[in-house]
Formats: sequence, C-alpha cells, structure tokens
Amino acid sequence: MKRTAQLVIILTLPLVLLFTSLEALAFQRAYYGLQFSRYSIEDATGMEREDLLYTMDQVMAYLRGDREDLVVISRVRGEEREIFGRREKDHMVDVLHLFQGGFRIRNIALVSFLASLGFLLLKGAKEKAAAALAWAGWLPLTLAALIGGVAAANFSPYFVLFHEVFFDNDLWILDPSREILIQMLPEGFFRDTALLWVGTFALLSFLTGLLSLLYLRRRKRGLPAAPFINHFNTGFIHDKISI
Repeated sequence: MKRTAQLVIILTLPLVLLFTSLEALAFQRAYYGLQFSRYSIEDATGMEREDLLYTMDQVMAYLRGDREDLVVISRVRGEEREIFGRREKDHMVDVLHLFQGGFRIRNIALVSFLASLGFLLLKGAKEKAAAALAWAGWLPLTLAALIGGVAAANFSPYFVLFHEVFFDNDLWILDPSREILIQMLPEGFFRDTALLWVGTFALLSFLTGLLSLLYLRRRKRGLPAAPFINHFNTGFIHDKISI
C-alpha cells in the first residue's frame, strides 16, 4: 500500500501543478492587459482598452462557468455590436469543454494526491512520502524543458498540431481580417502563454524537488526539520530517493 501511495503521488502531483499553473495564468486579467499592449491589440481590433478588458472578463467568466454563453456586446471602432460571431462562439464551446476536462483531471488528481500523502504521513512513513515528492518534483523538469524549448524555437507547427489533436473540427481556424477572437488573441499570445505556463510549472516542480533534497541533507546529518517545513508537517526524504 505504501508503494502504491508513493506511485500515486508521483503521477498526480505533476498534474495538479500543471493545471493549477494554467488556471492561475488563464484567469489573470492583468496578464491579458500586458499582452494587449505587447501586441497592439487596440489597433488590431479597433477596440479601446477598457472594451478589450471587459470582453476578456466575459470570456474568462464563460470559461469559469459563470455565464452560459458568449453573447458579448461592446464597442468596435466606436460602434456597439456583438463581438463574437457564430464560428467564434462555437469554437469557444470546444475550448470550454477542454478547460472543464483539464480541471476535472486536476481535481481528481488533487484528491488522489492528498489522500496518498495523508495515508503515508498517518502511517509515519515521512521518508517514503518525501521520496515520492522528490520524484514528482524532478521527473517533469526534463519534459518541461523540452516543451519550453520547442515553443521558443518553432511554435507554429506545434500550435497547429495541438489543435488537430484536441479538436475534432476546424472551427479553430479563424479569419484575422474580420474575427475579433483571433485579433484579440493572436498566435504570439499563445506562444508567450505556453512559455510562461511551462516556466511556472517547471519552477513549482523544481522547488518541490529542491525542498525535498534540502530536507534530505538535514535528515542525513541528524538535524531537525527546518522550521517552515515543520510548520507544514511535510516529511521529506532521507539519504536515498527510492520507492
């Protein structure tokens, strides 16, 4: 049972960190504001900044499940109009389902992770819990580095591949000359977001592994846990990381 709990921790913690990193980024209003400035989205769309941010607020509310549709009225070149056309709204239904699926996976992984970690701690197996945490932190780093390198070097073909894998239609192919959604969120936005997402995930994974190894050194020397680790009651690894 303890080995099973360790394996569950190793498999689920990266999923929790991955999708939580995405959630924190995808629903960050200030981030969209920075991207709108970076890519001159006001010029591309003919919308004032406050109208762009209002529209993005409605998109985020839709993806959070706080509104039922994307019938959004705002101003484009000084005229009030519905922002998104039928094709854009249909595509966002697919995006919503993708978000819901990802966060459902995250929530299941979180419950499984906490249950497994709690089981090991209740059994007094702090070293085994620590070993699993260390592996869960370090193992994803290579994959994160690979994805980050690909996104930085040649993003476009992998961006297309992502859509072909996760969408079973071509609704994601929008016309940047007339459709606001792609004007608001051009490919460069997604490249930046992918890099920041992977970077955040990699940082959280690295810190998990680093704290585990720091605690390992203290245990190896017979020292008590660092105060902040004791505070969170997280047992970490002893001299060999093994499961």
